[in-house]
Amino acid sequence: MPTFTIPKEHQALVLTAPKGPLEVQTLSTRLPVGREVLVKVEVIAMNHVDYIQLETGFHVEHYPTVLGTDVAGTIVATGSEVSQPEQIQPGTRVLAFATNFFAHSLAEFGAYQQYVIVKDWFITPIPDSLDFHTAATIPMGTWTGWAGFYTAGLTVPIAGNAAELPSDVKAANGSQAILVWGAGSSVGSSALQQASSLGYKVYVTSKSDHHESLLKIGATKAFDYRDEDVVQKIADAAIADGVSLKLAYVAVKTSIPAIDAIALANKGTDANPGDLIVVSAPLMEDADNMHAEEKGVTIKFVLTPDDDEERAKFFYWVFRIWTAEKIKSGEFVATQKSSVIEGGLSAIPKTLSVLQKYEVSREKFEFEP
Repeated sequence: MPTFTIPKEHQALVLTAPKGPLEVQTLSTRLPVGREVLVKVEVIAMNHVDYIQLETGFHVEHYPTVLGTDVAGTIVATGSEVSQPEQIQPGTRVLAFATNFFAHSLAEFGAYQQYVIVKDWFITPIPDSLDFHTAATIPMGTWTGWAGFYTAGLTVPIAGNAAELPSDVKAANGSQAILVWGAGSSVGSSALQQASSLGYKVYVTSKSDHHESLLKIGATKAFDYRDEDVVQKIADAAIADGVSLKLAYVAVKTSIPAIDAIALANKGTDANPGDLIVVSAPLMEDADNMHAEEKGVTIKFVLTPDDDEERAKFFYWVFRIWTAEKIKSGEFVATQKSSVIEGGLSAIPKTLSVLQKYEVSREKFEFEP
C-alpha cells in the first residue's frame, strides 16, 4: 500500500458570507476518521447547484464554508472504519460526491479545495482507462438520476446490494416507458442509462444532433424538444409501441412539455390520480405546478432518504455498487465534455456567473486546483 505525504495546510475557495465573497484561503488539512477518506483533488467539475448554493444558501447551515460537489482524484488516507477497504485505500483513483450538503456545512467536505474529506459511501473507484477529467463529470448526475427514480417509487436493487434487478422484473418493465426530458445534460443522460438498465423503454428529448449518441447508450426513441409537435409525437410513439408511459424525468428548468406528453399519452386510459408522475431535478415554478394539477399529473422533486442511515445505504449502493460496476464494465458512459478553465480555484467565482446563464449543455466546466 503506498504512503503519501499529506500537507498540514492546503488551498481552498471559501464562501465567507451569504452570497459571497468567495476567497482563496489556507485551510488545515484534516485526517479522515471512521468511514471517511481524504482525497487529493485532481479535477473539480462545476454544477448548477453550486451557484444556487451561492445565491440562495441552499443546504448551507453556516459560514464560512466551502461549496462544490464533484471531484476526481486519489485517496491519500482512510479512516479506520471504511467499508470494504480493499476497494478504497491510499493510492486508489476515485470519483467522489464531495459535498457539505449532509455535513452541516463543514468546510472540509466541500469540493472547491485541494484536499477534501469524503464519506466512503460517496466514493467510486475508477479504472485506469478513465481519466480524472471524465470521471469528475459523473457524480452529481448519477446520484440525482437514481434519487429521481427512488422518489418516483420505482423498484431498484438497493436492498439486495446488487447492480441488476432480477431478469424477470427487468423483462416485465419492458412493457413500460419512461420519458427523460433533457437527456443531453449530465443528469438526463444518467437517468437515461439507469432507466434502461432497469429494463424500461426510454424516450428522450434533446437537440437532434445528440440523438445518435443517446440511442447508443440506451434510448429507445429520441425527439427534438424544439419540434412544435414533439408532445404529440411522444404520445403517438407510446401508443404505437404498445407501452405505458406514466413517468417523466425532467432535467431542465420547465416541466410543462413533459407534463403534456404523459397526460396526452394517457388520455382516455384508466390511469388513476397519482399514476402520472413527473420527477424534477430542478425546483419547478408555480406555473409548472399549476399546469400539472390541471393535467392530473404529480410533480415530485428528487429526494434521498430522510433517515441518515438509510441515506448512507442509498448513496453506498449508487456509488460503491451500481456506478462502480457499470463504469468498470463500460455499461455506463459519461457523456459530458470537459472544458478546463485555467486559473485553478481563483477562476471559479467568475465561471459561476457564466454557468448561471447556461441551459442544458454537454459541456462541464472543470478546474485543476
